[in-house]
Amino acid sequence: MAQEIGYYDGRWGRPDELMVPLEDRGFLFGEGVYEVMHCINHVFWLLEEHLDRLEYSLREMEMQMPMPRAELVNVLREGIARVDAACHTVYLQVTRGAAPRTHDYIAVQDRSVLMMVIRPWHDDTEEWLERGGAAVTFPDIRWQRCDIKTLNLIPNAMATTAAKRAGAQGAIFVRDGIVTEGASQTACI
Repeated sequence: MAQEIGYYDGRWGRPDELMVPLEDRGFLFGEGVYEVMHCINHVFWLLEEHLDRLEYSLREMEMQMPMPRAELVNVLREGIARVDAACHTVYLQVTRGAAPRTHDYIAVQDRSVLMMVIRPWHDDTEEWLERGGAAVTFPDIRWQRCDIKTLNLIPNAMATTAAKRAGAQGAIFVRDGIVTEGASQTACI
């Protein structure tokens, strides 16, 4: 049995040996969704709720499940059976897969790629579950930092796809009546 296992698009292997194509849209655009699940004594904690949220996120991103739900559960179970541990952490990610870099995803809408890493779960979680832990609050700035050119171009891809569907060449972002940027082009006024 392995100490950890990776999975990419139907292939099992060591996480440091599996390769993701350079044009995977998750890498190029941050265009994908993820879930982190835990197994305790080979039983998934809140599995149905995690899969419900995964399906919801995929629908909102106009992405397909990479396989039928029952098949995905079988792959998850196979993965934890391959790792020598009683408790596991499963990081699961779905992207649109590899495609030539273009901001719209119309041509790659029907393909999704599953990747995951499964490792033993051993940390101080049990202690803080029993005693509680500290947290800080922070303003929710997700998707509001368009001034940083991050790889997370999900809003850009969604806007560009909507523009193409409407017969337009591109989309222009506007906030509070002010043009902020073009979704996939420079806005010069």
